[in-house]
Amino acid sequence: MGQMLYKLGGDTKVWNTKAHVIVVDEVDVDEYLADGWLDHPSKLLLPTETETETETETETETETETETETVKPVRTKKAKPSNE
Repeated sequence: MGQMLYKLGGDTKVWNTKAHVIVVDEVDVDEYLADGWLDHPSKLLLPTETETETETETETETETETETETVKPVRTKKAKPSNE
């Protein structure tokens, strides 16, 4: 019996995502998984490693920028009393 595998892209709509879909012999599944194919359609919805690394780098840069910002105190002039 074969197993269905999935890869982003393609023309088949799977869980509202376009994907390549193939059926391979069970003995070949590990080879296809190593080549980037996925064994369950829910994995099509997960962020890729590259996307996750980019998001982490962006968050780290933003946190660093926020931590290094210096807030200057605001000085206000006191109103002079009027001598009327």
